[in-house]
Amino acid sequence: MQKHQERVIQEQKELNEKIVKLEDFLGDYDKRLIPSQAEYSLLCRQLDVMQSYNEILIERINLHEEIRKGV
Repeated sequence: MQKHQERVIQEQKELNEKIVKLEDFLGDYDKRLIPSQAEYSLLCRQLDVMQSYNEILIERINLHEEIRKGV
């Protein structure tokens, strides 16, 4: 496996951990922690973008695997 492929895998793992943490944080919505509806909305948008980026990284990882296997 090439270095850039290893970096993509590591980046995806780290991003996924951040996604889980943000999902948990938003799932336990507490107005004391996020007093502004605007802030909450921005965090929801951020989560959406993070999830999209994560999907792209997963697709890249899968593509590298297919190329490696000669599929």
